[in-house]
Amino acid sequence: MFEEYLDVYTFMPSSDSGRTFLVSDVPCARINSGDLLTVFDDDDVLTIPRDTLELPQKAFDEFSELSSRKGKRFDAVWAAWKGKFR
Repeated sequence: MFEEYLDVYTFMPSSDSGRTFLVSDVPCARINSGDLLTVFDDDDVLTIPRDTLELPQKAFDEFSELSSRKGKRFDAVWAAWKGKFR
């Protein structure tokens, strides 16, 4: 069954721009499932940290791909909106 909204733990990329993420100011949130940027495999042993999270390589690769797709989608929407006012 497809869930429209998901309860998630939220993180933001750290300044070192590697696989390390910091807990965001709002550590838990309910988001639209289309906004999900990574999913952990069942075999990933994960406890939610209080300060930083280092993604496994597979999860980081998924995060990078989904982030790129979302950026392209935002760029397309922006270009279409901007084109309406020319």
